[in-house]
Amino acid sequence: MLLGIATLLGACGTAPVATPLMAVPPGTGSQQTSTLWADNTHGQYLMIKKVGGAKTFGLSDRNPPYSVTIMPGHHVLSVSVIDTTTPDPRTSKFVDMEVPVDVVAGRNYVLRILSDGRNVSVRPEDIGSLVCRYEVIGGQQRGFLPVRMACE
Repeated sequence: MLLGIATLLGACGTAPVATPLMAVPPGTGSQQTSTLWADNTHGQYLMIKKVGGAKTFGLSDRNPPYSVTIMPGHHVLSVSVIDTTTPDPRTSKFVDMEVPVDVVAGRNYVLRILSDGRNVSVRPEDIGSLVCRYEVIGGQQRGFLPVRMACE
Protein backbone atom coordinates (compact mmCIF):
# COMPACT_ATOMS: atom_id res chain seq x y z
CA MET A 1 0.00 0.00 0.00
CA LEU A 2 1.35 3.39 -0.90
CA LEU A 3 1.42 5.51 2.19
CA GLY A 4 2.71 8.85 1.00
CA ILE A 5 2.11 11.46 -1.60
CA ALA A 6 4.66 12.93 -3.97
CA THR A 7 5.25 16.60 -3.45
CA LEU A 8 5.75 18.47 -6.66
CA LEU A 9 6.84 22.02 -6.14
CA GLY A 10 6.18 24.86 -8.52
CA ALA A 11 9.75 25.88 -9.16
CA CYS A 12 11.88 28.09 -11.33
CA GLY A 13 15.62 28.43 -11.82
CA THR A 14 17.33 25.39 -10.34
CA ALA A 15 15.03 24.81 -7.37
CA PRO A 16 14.17 21.17 -6.54
CA VAL A 17 11.14 19.90 -8.47
CA ALA A 18 9.93 16.81 -6.63
CA THR A 19 10.44 14.62 -3.62
CA PRO A 20 10.05 10.82 -3.81
CA LEU A 21 6.68 9.25 -3.20
CA MET A 22 6.99 7.18 -0.01
CA ALA A 23 5.72 3.61 -0.54
CA VAL A 24 6.95 2.36 2.84
CA PRO A 25 5.43 2.16 6.34
CA PRO A 26 5.70 5.39 8.36
CA GLY A 27 8.81 5.58 10.50
CA THR A 28 10.86 3.26 8.27
CA GLY A 29 14.49 4.43 8.30
CA SER A 30 16.37 5.26 5.10
CA GLN A 31 18.84 2.40 5.73
CA GLN A 32 15.88 0.00 5.36
CA THR A 33 14.61 1.41 2.04
CA SER A 34 15.67 2.16 -1.53
CA THR A 35 14.74 5.09 -3.75
CA LEU A 36 14.26 4.77 -7.49
CA TRP A 37 14.91 7.94 -9.54
CA ALA A 38 13.78 8.34 -13.16
CA ASP A 39 16.51 9.76 -15.41
CA ASN A 40 14.25 12.46 -16.85
CA THR A 41 16.65 14.33 -19.07
CA HIS A 42 17.10 15.14 -22.75
CA GLY A 43 13.37 15.48 -23.45
CA GLN A 44 12.44 11.99 -22.22
CA TYR A 45 10.31 11.54 -19.13
CA LEU A 46 9.55 8.39 -17.11
CA MET A 47 6.62 8.38 -14.73
CA ILE A 48 6.10 5.56 -12.24
CA LYS A 49 2.39 4.61 -12.40
CA LYS A 50 2.39 1.48 -10.19
CA VAL A 51 4.70 -0.36 -7.81
CA GLY A 52 3.81 -4.04 -7.50
CA GLY A 53 0.29 -3.33 -8.75
CA ALA A 54 -0.38 -0.48 -6.28
CA LYS A 55 -1.24 2.79 -8.02
CA THR A 56 0.93 5.85 -7.55
CA PHE A 57 -1.20 7.94 -9.93
CA GLY A 58 -4.27 9.57 -8.45
CA LEU A 59 -2.97 9.74 -4.89
CA SER A 60 -2.78 13.50 -5.30
CA ASP A 61 -3.82 16.06 -7.88
CA ARG A 62 -0.40 15.65 -9.52
CA ASN A 63 1.02 13.43 -12.25
CA PRO A 64 2.57 10.05 -11.44
CA PRO A 65 5.85 10.52 -9.57
CA TYR A 66 9.34 10.57 -11.10
CA SER A 67 10.78 8.90 -7.99
CA VAL A 68 9.57 6.48 -5.34
CA THR A 69 10.98 5.09 -2.09
CA ILE A 70 10.26 1.37 -1.62
CA MET A 71 11.13 -1.56 0.62
CA PRO A 72 13.92 -3.93 -0.55
CA GLY A 73 13.17 -6.98 -2.68
CA HIS A 74 11.73 -7.76 -6.09
CA HIS A 75 9.18 -5.32 -7.53
CA VAL A 76 7.50 -4.82 -10.88
CA LEU A 77 7.02 -1.18 -11.83
CA SER A 78 4.41 -0.02 -14.34
CA VAL A 79 5.87 3.03 -16.04
CA SER A 80 5.10 5.42 -18.88
CA VAL A 81 7.91 6.85 -20.96
CA ILE A 82 7.18 10.05 -22.87
CA ASP A 83 9.60 11.18 -25.57
CA THR A 84 9.17 14.86 -26.47
CA THR A 85 12.14 14.89 -28.85
CA THR A 86 10.07 13.86 -31.88
CA PRO A 87 10.62 16.05 -34.96
CA ASP A 88 7.01 17.27 -35.03
CA PRO A 89 6.43 19.60 -32.04
CA ARG A 90 2.71 18.67 -32.06
CA THR A 91 3.44 15.03 -31.21
CA SER A 92 5.17 13.08 -28.48
CA LYS A 93 5.80 9.32 -28.26
CA PHE A 94 4.21 7.47 -25.31
CA VAL A 95 5.27 3.97 -24.27
CA ASP A 96 3.80 2.00 -21.36
CA MET A 97 5.82 -0.93 -19.99
CA GLU A 98 6.56 -3.05 -16.96
CA VAL A 99 10.06 -2.93 -15.46
CA PRO A 100 11.23 -5.60 -13.00
CA VAL A 101 13.62 -4.34 -10.32
CA ASP A 102 15.49 -6.04 -7.51
CA VAL A 103 16.52 -3.54 -4.85
CA VAL A 104 18.75 -3.79 -1.79
CA ALA A 105 18.11 -1.84 1.43
CA GLY A 106 20.18 1.33 1.75
CA ARG A 107 20.99 1.50 -1.98
CA ASN A 108 19.40 3.80 -4.56
CA TYR A 109 18.77 3.30 -8.26
CA VAL A 110 18.37 5.39 -11.41
CA LEU A 111 15.88 4.19 -14.00
CA ARG A 112 17.72 4.88 -17.28
CA ILE A 113 15.69 5.38 -20.44
CA LEU A 114 17.30 3.64 -23.42
CA SER A 115 16.09 4.49 -26.92
CA ASP A 116 17.39 3.72 -30.40
CA GLY A 117 14.84 5.99 -32.07
CA ARG A 118 12.38 3.12 -32.60
CA ASN A 119 12.39 1.06 -29.42
CA VAL A 120 12.38 2.24 -25.82
CA SER A 121 13.43 0.28 -22.75
CA VAL A 122 14.25 1.08 -19.12
CA ARG A 123 17.26 -0.24 -17.21
CA PRO A 124 17.67 0.13 -13.43
CA GLU A 125 21.21 1.22 -12.45
CA ASP A 126 22.52 0.84 -8.89
CA ILE A 127 23.97 4.19 -7.72
CA GLY A 128 24.78 3.06 -4.18
CA SER A 129 24.11 5.62 -1.47
CA LEU A 130 23.94 8.64 -3.81
CA VAL A 131 20.80 10.75 -3.42
CA CYS A 132 19.32 12.55 -6.42
CA ARG A 133 17.16 15.58 -6.98
CA TYR A 134 15.48 17.18 -9.98
CA GLU A 135 16.02 20.80 -10.94
CA VAL A 136 14.01 22.85 -13.44
CA ILE A 137 16.30 24.16 -16.19
CA GLY A 138 13.87 26.05 -18.43
CA GLY A 139 10.27 26.85 -19.30
CA GLN A 140 7.58 24.31 -20.04
CA GLN A 141 7.96 22.39 -23.31
CA ARG A 142 5.14 20.22 -24.70
CA GLY A 143 3.48 20.08 -21.30
CA PHE A 144 6.61 19.17 -19.31
CA LEU A 145 9.15 21.18 -17.38
CA PRO A 146 12.66 20.42 -18.64
CA VAL A 147 14.63 19.05 -15.70
CA ARG A 148 18.14 18.04 -14.86
CA MET A 149 18.82 15.23 -12.41
CA ALA A 150 21.72 15.75 -10.03
CA CYS A 151 23.02 12.97 -7.75
CA GLU A 152 25.40 13.46 -4.84
